[in-house]
Amino acid sequence: MRVAITGLIGSGKSEVLRYLSGKGCRTLSADSVNRELLADPSYIEKLKNIFPKAVRNGAVDRKLIAEIIYNDEGKRNELNALAHPIITKTLIDRSNYGLWFIEAPLLMDDSAYKFDKIWKVEASEGYRLDRVAKRDHITPEFVSKILAAQRGYPLIDDMYCDILDNDGDINRLLRQVDKLCANLPKIKDEK
Repeated sequence: MRVAITGLIGSGKSEVLRYLSGKGCRTLSADSVNRELLADPSYIEKLKNIFPKAVRNGAVDRKLIAEIIYNDEGKRNELNALAHPIITKTLIDRSNYGLWFIEAPLLMDDSAYKFDKIWKVEASEGYRLDRVAKRDHITPEFVSKILAAQRGYPLIDDMYCDILDNDGDINRLLRQVDKLCANLPKIKDEK
């Protein structure tokens, strides 16, 4: 069984995943798969074709790519077309038995069918802006660009999700996680 944990940047997806991992649950993260890809020479070559100035001597300048994609929707779409299918396939391939919790930011309707349950972490824009600026040590103005870019994504409809409200205390969020976990079917671990 695969449980997707999705939501916009700064909503608290990573907190939920860390909590579940700390409880001994199997977890995967799209961000960690992306970091693996950034060490793969064939993937880096594909990135170089899209972002020639951001790849030098086989090394990817992630900050420069972020600056480009949050100022150029066309480049953002090119990156998404390259990265999302590879990342999604990797996450699905690695979670083929037992119960898995998979952090999948920006989960869209076209890939939602690959998951048995979808938990959507939501937080107001003010909370998210503050969290991302502090976490990533970037200006609120740049965070606002990221938030604006995400407004255009065709995210999974709430009717298919269990909603976790993260406007406030972390313990409140984790209690919601515990409640959702209690309602999951018991999965026999098979390899």
